[in-house]
Amino acid sequence: MAHEVASPDVAASVAGPVAPLKARQRAVESTEGGGTGRSGIAKLKVTGSVGRGDVERALRAAVPKLQACRASVGAGKGALDLEVTFGDRGWVSLAEVKRSTVTGGDPQMCVVTELRALRFPKPSDGQDATVSFTLQFK
Repeated sequence: MAHEVASPDVAASVAGPVAPLKARQRAVESTEGGGTGRSGIAKLKVTGSVGRGDVERALRAAVPKLQACRASVGAGKGALDLEVTFGDRGWVSLAEVKRSTVTGGDPQMCVVTELRALRFPKPSDGQDATVSFTLQFK
């Protein structure tokens, strides 16, 4: 679950002048990518030369299909920690479940299949990029 944190500016001022960047990073990691349960996406982390907002938009567009995977196998509540790697053209080369706390059915194969069909923004440096996030089933 994402922890609620004050805005990055407030968090930075509370942390003091020595560590404003780290405080901002923690605040952004804790609050960006949802955590509200509205979309099912939380703890979004992007590695590579691609914009976080662009990646988040691609994932949010896929949420209905990802949530349908849960319904298709009769899974209960829980979460999947996922990692997706995509190449210089934005096509997914690897999608994997790192951890699951989903009760009931097993939506993992369906979720991985749906993620592999996504197209992400092209990384600006032409290198692979990776996104890790939690998909929440509530």
